[in-house]
Amino acid sequence: MRSAVVRRPGRADVRQTLGCAALTLRQFGEAAAEFQSAVDLRPEDPDLHSGLAEALIGQKKLSEAAKAFRRSLHLRPDQPGLENNLGLALHELGDYEVAASHYRRALSLEPNFPEAYCNLGNTLAKLGDMTGALSALRQAVHRQPENPLHHANLGECYLDYGDPAEARSCFSEALRLDPENSLHHRRMAAACLTLGDWERGWAEYEWRWRDNDQLRPPPVTQPRWSGELLQGRTILIHAEQGHGDTLQFVRFAKSLKDRGARVVVW
Repeated sequence: MRSAVVRRPGRADVRQTLGCAALTLRQFGEAAAEFQSAVDLRPEDPDLHSGLAEALIGQKKLSEAAKAFRRSLHLRPDQPGLENNLGLALHELGDYEVAASHYRRALSLEPNFPEAYCNLGNTLAKLGDMTGALSALRQAVHRQPENPLHHANLGECYLDYGDPAEARSCFSEALRLDPENSLHHRRMAAACLTLGDWERGWAEYEWRWRDNDQLRPPPVTQPRWSGELLQGRTILIHAEQGHGDTLQFVRFAKSLKDRGARVVVW
């Protein structure tokens, strides 16, 4: 397709096809450049503006993406998918009220749109409307019960609402559908620990090391302690998260010392 673009640089459809290929490969810079060139050649094509918007989202250029989505909707109104995508961009920009209005517009055009219900629920939660958020997220689950993300988002909302028992039930269903998802396990940990279910909660919390860009295990090769006797041995305690957690858990250094360990705090 790059060769085709070189041979026919004035063909918007050729640039569009290359842009779609680059999007699939997550090469967002090239995708945005090709869609922009295609838009310059054929500015009244709504598909080109929406493709440009998706590439811009990949580049985290959310304001520009929202502008491109709006242009696409102007050229082809009453598109629930575009309304939903514009809402997503606005949500990421923190414009929750306007994002919610676009999700509602999407649902007025397509009442059986579980993703829009889910997105609306997440945005209403940001606005503090927990009753509305729970209602929207339940609709997402009802309309697409096989999607684990809907159950997980509903569980997260129940946690924020102060109902960890319902949250645990939602996370259980999410894990039944997607058992290797580390985020679902970490959310389950939060629900169980809130309920005082320490055994299940700490076991689930061990998933925090997996697929987590914000948290990494310490760069050591020694084995992790699994509860064996410590008499005459050295144990390393290291901070892994915020100051609050560090201060809360460093108190166990004395307990380990009382078991006969040489304790090193990092």
